[in-house]
Amino acid sequence: PIEAEYKTIEKSKKISDSHVSWQRILCQTNMTKGVIKKIQTALNEKGYNTGKPDGVLGRGTRNSLEKYQKDNGLATGGITYETLDSLNIEL
Repeated sequence: PIEAEYKTIEKSKKISDSHVSWQRILCQTNMTKGVIKKIQTALNEKGYNTGKPDGVLGRGTRNSLEKYQKDNGLATGGITYETLDSLNIEL
């Protein structure tokens, strides 16, 4: 009898074209406790629980923000002006 041989084969499949987009983001200077509290309050009002608004951009706030951005087709990875507009937050 001949012994069976097995090999692992990796295959790549194109799902979509790649793209890069530039987004205007909130800089450290404008990222005050007051602005973060506004973001937390707005997210809480829309059902994205950040906990009690404390002005700290902690894990809970970041997770809620990213979920909100994904659910609304917004860029993720930071606080963009597009996200602030979507939350009706003015600086």
